[in-house]
Amino acid sequence: MEIKPQGNYLVVLPDPAEEVTTSGLIVPEAARQKPLRGTIKAVGKGLPDEPNEYKVGELVAYGQFAGIPVDWDGVEHLIIKSSDIFYTYTV
Repeated sequence: MEIKPQGNYLVVLPDPAEEVTTSGLIVPEAARQKPLRGTIKAVGKGLPDEPNEYKVGELVAYGQFAGIPVDWDGVEHLIIKSSDIFYTYTV
């Protein structure tokens, strides 16, 4: 199955939630925070007066309540408006 977001929307694969802290403590599933970073998997064409500047594979950071969860090939992704992206980054 393929997802083609429309307009200024993006499909983002969120980074996995942290299961172990840097000090080695195991974080229970109920206490794990929703990840706020991810990788773009699909990009819409943008709006006529505002083309989409993002590319597939870019790493992005977004707001805590951004996006609509969608199941894509058994993996949860988010459909996010491009205006909800705070910044892109590299590792």
